[in-house]
Amino acid sequence: MNTRLLWWVWPPLVGGLSLVGFTVIDLGEDVFITGMLVLGPLFAFLAALIGTRVPGNPISWLMLVVGLAVPVGASIYPFIPTSAPAEATFWLAVGVAFIEFSWVLFIFPVLLMLYLFPTGSFLTPRWQWAGWLTAGMVGTMVFFALFSEQLSSTEHGWSVPTPFGFIPVTFFEGWFGPVWGALLAILALGGLVAIVIRYRRSNLEERTQLKWVVFSASAFAVFYAATASSSDYFTATNFFSVGYAVTFGLLPVSMTVAITKYRLYEI
Repeated sequence: MNTRLLWWVWPPLVGGLSLVGFTVIDLGEDVFITGMLVLGPLFAFLAALIGTRVPGNPISWLMLVVGLAVPVGASIYPFIPTSAPAEATFWLAVGVAFIEFSWVLFIFPVLLMLYLFPTGSFLTPRWQWAGWLTAGMVGTMVFFALFSEQLSSTEHGWSVPTPFGFIPVTFFEGWFGPVWGALLAILALGGLVAIVIRYRRSNLEERTQLKWVVFSASAFAVFYAATASSSDYFTATNFFSVGYAVTFGLLPVSMTVAITKYRLYEI
């Protein structure tokens, strides 16, 4: 199949997985997940648009990962047992870890896009620290999720020991949480600084193309940094939670406008 045509396979696939997701989640309680199921096809569309016009731009792959993260997790959900299993197998651990930590697969690619949009490369080699930090944090979370002493399903309320795990659950209750939140805040604010610098260095025409992305990225970075640095990260105040969800949704919308209306892919 032609590589460019292959990109257009992803939007209907992600759309189908999103429809599956709508059948297995509580739309009233999982507001953010519901929003991600709606935004997933949009991210996949953007990935196809950029992937066909600028095949080497890594932003297309980042957008595809974001689009797939929640729909794939929702599709795995029906296969997770509702009660504690007799044995925690490796593949069950993979499935549960994917659902519990799928947020890693849509937060980090979006943060990295702030550094790479729209050219697909960092401003200068000095900014590559963001890429290394992103890779290190994602790898750390995946490693911890797979090799924790306890395998837990938050949705179903069960927890069982894992024969292959060796990381104590108490590890996450110590210094790890505050350090993790601080690094997330640094990554978010760094992305804001990067895209503002790119905006200031551009000419008048490029500024017109970038202004909406700068606005949405600024709002997202501020709300996300405030949420990530909260002492109670996963139950942040309603104000920050709502602002975070809304500004997250503005990002793909503004990028869609920049790419389709202002032909940003030609920069």
